[in-house]
Amino acid sequence: MSFEVLDKVCKPVSALTFAALLGNAICKAFGLSPFSTVAWVEQVLLPILGAASVGYMTNWLAITMLFRPYEPKKWLFLWPQGLLPRNRAEIARKVGEECANGILAPDKISEYVKTSFLRELSGGNTVRRVREKIQHALTERASRIPFGGNVIVEIGMNLLANEESIRQLLGSCVDAVSIDGVVGKLNVGQRIEDGINNLSIPEFHAMVNRLAAKHLCAIQVLGFALGGLIGVLLCLH
Repeated sequence: MSFEVLDKVCKPVSALTFAALLGNAICKAFGLSPFSTVAWVEQVLLPILGAASVGYMTNWLAITMLFRPYEPKKWLFLWPQGLLPRNRAEIARKVGEECANGILAPDKISEYVKTSFLRELSGGNTVRRVREKIQHALTERASRIPFGGNVIVEIGMNLLANEESIRQLLGSCVDAVSIDGVVGKLNVGQRIEDGINNLSIPEFHAMVNRLAAKHLCAIQVLGFALGGLIGVLLCLH
């Protein structure tokens, strides 16, 4: 069972437990005892579920405060804006720097492009098509020679248009292209930073949630489980 499914169970259980605890407290304030006939509910079940609910709700609140409020609220003097919206520009800059200096570094992109491009160009189909073009050109020109044209075509194909020579020629063409310069002008880090900064706060929230939804649910579920464990220990004590 996934953490997302468990989270969907823990959330209503926590809400109902909170409502039950609140209702029980209000009833006792008026001298009533709604669980008088089932003492184990008040003495065992509610304390365990109450501790579990506290664990769940505190983790849920902490995760919510990462994003909410989206915009600064002056009247919320303790927490006027969510942590990630408040620091989005810094987060975008750091993510851009890490990508530009790490997995998307220009030298790594250039090497990948060169290798992939050369592998594609050096494939059998490309070499065959180049040989056919060369053979066609040689044959056309050799036909203008009164005699010995076929010999010239054969020599040209064997010496100049053999597969190894064509592969070397294609490799030279790839090296001649300034791939490093093109990749450098992409400015990957700045583009990533601008892309994150151009997202609206809800879009930014949705993006992070898509990336980390499973882990965020796991944090909330583990809070519920640890709180429940503490509740059990308190009851045994």
